[in-house]
Amino acid sequence: MDDKTVGVRLREALNARKHKKLFAFSHEIGVSPSTVNRWLQGQPIRSENLIKIARVLNISLDWLLLGEG
Repeated sequence: MDDKTVGVRLREALNARKHKKLFAFSHEIGVSPSTVNRWLQGQPIRSENLIKIARVLNISLDWLLLGEG
């Protein structure tokens, strides 16, 4: 397990997937851009949104939550 937060891993996944526009990403998962910004700063993410994030970015929940996989 790494010491990075979910917000840090989310930012890494967004950058790796070329999701530069938070508005477009937030629209894809059904939240506001300010919500995504709060997540990137380390605020908690509800489980249903974690699942949506993993699907949209094509990443595993294990990696997003724990840094494993």
